[in-house]
Amino acid sequence: MNKPASLSKISDHETGAKSTNVDGRSLHRLYDTHKGKVSDKWSIYLDEYERIFSTYRSLPVRILEIGIQNGGSLEIWAKYFPQAKVILGCDIDQKCGLLSFRNKKISVVVGDAGSESVRKKILERSDEFDIVIDDGSHRSSDVVRAFARYFPHLSDGGVFVAEDLHTSYWKEFEGGLYDPMSSMSFFKRLLDLVNHEHWGLDRSRTDALAAFADRYGVAFDESSLASIHSIEFLNSLCVVTKRPHQDNVLGSRHIVGREALVEQSILDLDDATIAAANQAGNPWSLRSVTIEQETFENRARESVQQAAARLGALADEIVEARERIASVEAELARVRAEATGKAQEVEALQAQLLAVEAAKNSLAADRDSARSEERRLQDQVRTLSQDRDSARAEERRAHDVLQAVFGSTSWRITRPVRLLKKKATEFRSVATGVLRLIRERRLTSATIARGVRQLPRLIREGKLSNPTSFSDLAETLDPESISRIQTAFDREFYLRNNPDIASTGVDALSHFLAHGWKELRDPSADFSVSYYLKRYPDIARAGLNPFIHYVLHGQGEKRTALSYKRRLERSDIHPKVTAIVPNYNHERFLERRIESIISQTYKNIEIVILDDCSADNSHKIIQRYCDLYPGRVRSHFNTENSGNVFRQWRKGIEQSEGDLIWICESDDFCEPDFVEHLIPHLRDRSVNLAFGRIQFCDQMGRPQPGLDQYREGAEAGIWNEPMVRPASEWFARGFGVNNVIANVGGCLWRRQVLSAPIWTEAESFSVLGDWFLYCHLAGGGNIAYEPAAVAYFRQHGQNTSVSAFKSARYYTEHHRLMTLLRKTWDVPEDTVERFMSKVEFQYKHFELEQKLGPLSLHVDKRALLEVKRERMHIMLAFLGFHTGGGELFPINLANELHSQGHIVSMLALDMSHINQDMLRLLDPAIPVYDADQVVDLGGDTFVAEAGVSVIHSHMALLEVFFFEYMKLTAKIPYVVSLHGSYESADLSADLLRRIGEGVTHWVYTTDRNLEPLRVLSISEAKLTKLGNGMPHDATPFPQTRQELGIKDDAVVFTLVARGILRKGWRAAISAFIRLRDRHPERPLYLLLCGDGEQAAKHERTFGSERGIIFLGYQSRIPGLYRISDVALVPTRFEGESFPLCIIQAMQAGTPIISTRVGEIENMVAPDGQSPCGLIIDPVRDTDRFIQLLETAMEDMLSDTLRRKYAKSAVELGARYSISKVAEDYVHLYDKVINSNLISDNSEEGRPLEWGNIR
Repeated sequence: MNKPASLSKISDHETGAKSTNVDGRSLHRLYDTHKGKVSDKWSIYLDEYERIFSTYRSLPVRILEIGIQNGGSLEIWAKYFPQAKVILGCDIDQKCGLLSFRNKKISVVVGDAGSESVRKKILERSDEFDIVIDDGSHRSSDVVRAFARYFPHLSDGGVFVAEDLHTSYWKEFEGGLYDPMSSMSFFKRLLDLVNHEHWGLDRSRTDALAAFADRYGVAFDESSLASIHSIEFLNSLCVVTKRPHQDNVLGSRHIVGREALVEQSILDLDDATIAAANQAGNPWSLRSVTIEQETFENRARESVQQAAARLGALADEIVEARERIASVEAELARVRAEATGKAQEVEALQAQLLAVEAAKNSLAADRDSARSEERRLQDQVRTLSQDRDSARAEERRAHDVLQAVFGSTSWRITRPVRLLKKKATEFRSVATGVLRLIRERRLTSATIARGVRQLPRLIREGKLSNPTSFSDLAETLDPESISRIQTAFDREFYLRNNPDIASTGVDALSHFLAHGWKELRDPSADFSVSYYLKRYPDIARAGLNPFIHYVLHGQGEKRTALSYKRRLERSDIHPKVTAIVPNYNHERFLERRIESIISQTYKNIEIVILDDCSADNSHKIIQRYCDLYPGRVRSHFNTENSGNVFRQWRKGIEQSEGDLIWICESDDFCEPDFVEHLIPHLRDRSVNLAFGRIQFCDQMGRPQPGLDQYREGAEAGIWNEPMVRPASEWFARGFGVNNVIANVGGCLWRRQVLSAPIWTEAESFSVLGDWFLYCHLAGGGNIAYEPAAVAYFRQHGQNTSVSAFKSARYYTEHHRLMTLLRKTWDVPEDTVERFMSKVEFQYKHFELEQKLGPLSLHVDKRALLEVKRERMHIMLAFLGFHTGGGELFPINLANELHSQGHIVSMLALDMSHINQDMLRLLDPAIPVYDADQVVDLGGDTFVAEAGVSVIHSHMALLEVFFFEYMKLTAKIPYVVSLHGSYESADLSADLLRRIGEGVTHWVYTTDRNLEPLRVLSISEAKLTKLGNGMPHDATPFPQTRQELGIKDDAVVFTLVARGILRKGWRAAISAFIRLRDRHPERPLYLLLCGDGEQAAKHERTFGSERGIIFLGYQSRIPGLYRISDVALVPTRFEGESFPLCIIQAMQAGTPIISTRVGEIENMVAPDGQSPCGLIIDPVRDTDRFIQLLETAMEDMLSDTLRRKYAKSAVELGARYSISKVAEDYVHLYDKVINSNLISDNSEEGRPLEWGNIR
């Protein structure tokens, strides 16, 4: 079964597009800006290499350069070819062996490239090369030998370049203009080899090169010479390309047209091939030797004749020279006689010279004495100058030391001490003044006491929260707070990251308090000063020490200490990947596919291989890997062919156990680090889909160009760097023009359950099914692109053929696909136009109008432009994955909305503290954005790019975040569900008014929710009362009653609540102890479930009490209630509204004791229906409240009463279905979205542009 592909062939139009420069700079520019090792190239080479090599830029090429000198060219090739696998240099200079390179792909072989030993060393590094550049000695012999030795090892499609061929015209390099054996003559001779089929002679290509083989002692390979495809000459360059022999023949005649008015016989030659006429009688073809050999022999004969003539002339010159020597000897005898006479004259002159020399010596002695005195004076001057210079140097040194002291940390740290001494005199005068005020009764003890009483408030407000030393800490903070600060501060980290501080010996914490935080130095790896001040402008404006604020207050306020990006970088999460390999008759490719998965550098991968009734030996290969890797590799063999690849995908996903899905088509493969490069992106819970750089390869696995241009045609200029952006933005741009994930093996996605209708529709596609699925898999989340993750899309005879582009179905699927995108997201008209331009080109290119009719029958552009967005993107904003009903309800609501087919995402205000059980409750298909991602983009930009239709908030802090911090102005519906957070938020009236201006609609669960909002005077039209709901959870509790040590006849009371004040922990424990002690005849137990400060405090006090069991945090609350007899909800919490634990108890059929708070009474004892428990008053008197609770618990000891309430609980619990609540919210979303659209268009005078958003 063929695998699906929305791209299996790129049209000539697209592949002809200009190649994308991976670095974004041309080769010329790379040379101009290169700062490393020296390289030397002529300017024309740079321009021509850009043209010749650009198609190889993004491929894993193997490069050999002969002659590297300083090695700079190798560094530049590494920049120009970032995906290169091998960059090998060879140079005869031994000093090149000392070169070292940071890029591990670069290596050097030292030696003569023309020698056999060096050739073997080169081929050990790579047995084949894609580019060979000869920049060696440039002597003709070396150039010819290099070609003979390395062209056979050039890959098909590869390029051999000989540089600096201008030297072939110079004698010093074994050449000349008409030298038949020069390197230029050699490459000219290769032109004849390209046309070998037209010679008409029974001669091989090697025959034509016999003279060069003999002259330079090399052997040429016939098959290698037959692979020469083209030879191109430029100034000083020769470029030889290589292709398989069958690609180099002339081929058949291709005759088109219908009218042959001049010569009709030409029509009979269509598809005919050429047959060269026999040239055995052609004197210019039939020669016993090549023209080079003949020229060489003629030149040798001419050289002998010329040498003989030169020898004759030389003999004549010798005779003449001997005659000249005899004449010279006679003249020499005459001169010697004259010299004897002159000798006597010389002796007389020498006597006179001696007398003069004596006089000169006397004068020299006087001169030396004068010079000695001069030197003594000069030495004295020199000594004085040195003393002067030494004094100046000492002056400069003292100045530098003084400046260093003034600028040192120690000087700054000791500044308070110096100021203290300076102010001592002033203090004495102030003290005198204070005493005078006391004597005059203007400063009394009452005034001092009032100031002391205000001191704690000043500390709480942060006005005294910037201690500048440890002693200041001790004066302003309690011991517990000091201990928390000391524990959180990492001294080793601080000194290791601030060596300038470490070198002074100053106490790390003291320095941080006085200076470090102001200088944005971090106190530990877990806290960023700069981030905290930027993220929380209220702290920056107040001038507070951010670290102290975070330790003492910020953590409790759920503020984050590190940016989301930095938290992800520090994450040790290693999600499990399930690699699904659907195979059908791919025996020859299957092993490499499986090996490319097993050899991944990221190891947490399981492999599921699905065979669809292959007829080849695939079964044996699959079974062998299952035996080799038991537990890691699993298989499934169909008994009959599935008939559709998406059925195999679906089956593999259903059998998977991983967090991430990787569909690995059996005929493709990838680089070993493919998964490792994508995993960091998928640690981000907002990313649903991540893909890498997908490249073509041929059936032998050799990389081929094409897909870089294809991606560039979708969206230009974005493919060289990693990028993460919302699916809405991707499909509105490049992903809406082309399927940029051209092969499914090039992506990973978060494991999710797609509905049966989606799979059924995917199966109805023949080509674009994967593109269709990507739209659903991405949902409302981010899509990440990582160019370092490289996967290969193999092209072979069984791929989806070009016939797919000629079918009407192919174009109909394009119409369906764009309709889906337009209904899902705001795909602009420009993207539709570019999408249509591509489709129109293909339709025209294959001349389909006569066969299939007008394109508009299959893809109607006008109809596509009229499609309006119908699906809404609901963003639920909540605090984060913390325990509590205010966090649990939006998670359950998001799950239900998603199951009903809506696009849903979540925005968490705090992702730095995550309860993993809460996170596991969320459907992994639902993306979670961190508030930092909103901060980075800005609120308005984030909402627009994510394509959000409505924001639904579940906590007051979210409104503060959006309207106070982010200054959200986007006209987008904003719905708030009041769960009690406003009652405890204590927001100012001004802030509430600013929030009220931004909120579109308020949902409340109980009337008391509206009390804090009375200042806003909200109209009834903007208010809706909706209850909460919960999904039914039949999962049992991890422990049974017996395992907890509870007797069968015991009565078990269970409290489930956060461990905070006024949630009833103290009251429940006290009431239970009293009840237990008054009824020793009954086995009674109290189960306490929850975490927090109060839970920990009471466990320390009552952990050993008989019958009391502290369970800590538990996620299986319905299961806990099913092993309980009574649910206790004794809350007096001021924000209590519509407790979810009561719904869970009802659904479990467990009677309830609770308080008359919020909507609880209407839940437990609704009018007109039987109650499911007892309600007590939340009196403020704690002793009285405990007595009321104890009485209710005693009543519940009645088995009859509990059975009655249990039956009613099940009936009432059925009312709180989460599906019904979700439907009510969807109706509200529809209302506010469409009201918002009408309002916006009325204000701007425009007609409605959106469809009916659902």
